[in-house]
Amino acid sequence: MTHILIVDDVASNLVLLGSHLEDQDYSVIEATNGPQALDLLQSHDDIDLVLLDVEMPKMSGLEVLRKIKQDEQIKDLPVILVTANGDDQNVVDGLDLGAVDYVIKPYSLSVLLARVRSALREKERLDLMEKWATTDPLTGLYNRRFFFEQAQRELERVQRNETDASFIILDIDHFKKVNDEYGHLVGDDVLEGLAKLFKETFRKVDLCCRFGGEEFVICLPDTDTEGALLVAERTRKKVEELSFNTEKGPLHVTISLGVSSANENTTLEDMLKRADDALYQAKQNGRNRTESLD
Repeated sequence: MTHILIVDDVASNLVLLGSHLEDQDYSVIEATNGPQALDLLQSHDDIDLVLLDVEMPKMSGLEVLRKIKQDEQIKDLPVILVTANGDDQNVVDGLDLGAVDYVIKPYSLSVLLARVRSALREKERLDLMEKWATTDPLTGLYNRRFFFEQAQRELERVQRNETDASFIILDIDHFKKVNDEYGHLVGDDVLEGLAKLFKETFRKVDLCCRFGGEEFVICLPDTDTEGALLVAERTRKKVEELSFNTEKGPLHVTISLGVSSANENTTLEDMLKRADDALYQAKQNGRNRTESLD
């Protein structure tokens, strides 16, 4: 269901517009001022569109919009400004700040709903483009490019706030043998199966990506070496228990994992190299195991 946040300090406006939107099968969330709207945007990650009144006490709609566009987590959320002030400069200011559209009160309901549909179609198009640009098409996990962007930001946050973060690099043991003996379609099934398991195993805040071929990398925010080793071992055991149906009978695979953790002078390249060296050590020590050089 599509979720729309309406922000207006006049209760009757909220009730009227909310009822019209609900008649169109939209889910409506209401805020009566700017600070409340910003709080709701932080606590609800399923909001698809904001209808934002411009003239409000405490914080104007334009100031709310400015704060939205400065927030990395919600800056791409489409905002339609709603106002009784049709002054050209007022409209220009809102559009320059990043609003996708402007509706002048009193408005035609049919026009407003058409603008809502248009904004949601554009969001759907941009979301799809973003998915293509950031995800691996086979597994649905994040891709290598997106991982480097987000992991660098996470590492900067860790060093700024002096918190923990760890990385896991893992790959499937003897995966070439799986492809050679069972075929690439089965190999793809294994990759998809592991990706599904990883999505179920790792936290929402963890950054899990397919790094290439049969190799995966995971960034674990707020996790020290000990915690990362526990996560890695739990994941290894779950993979060991998986069974894939093939024409030749059940197929079982194992993984080897390397762990590294951040410190105040760590670069992303250093962390990945340490995790990769630990992965190499795991393979040298017999595979189907977890190692850390930290």
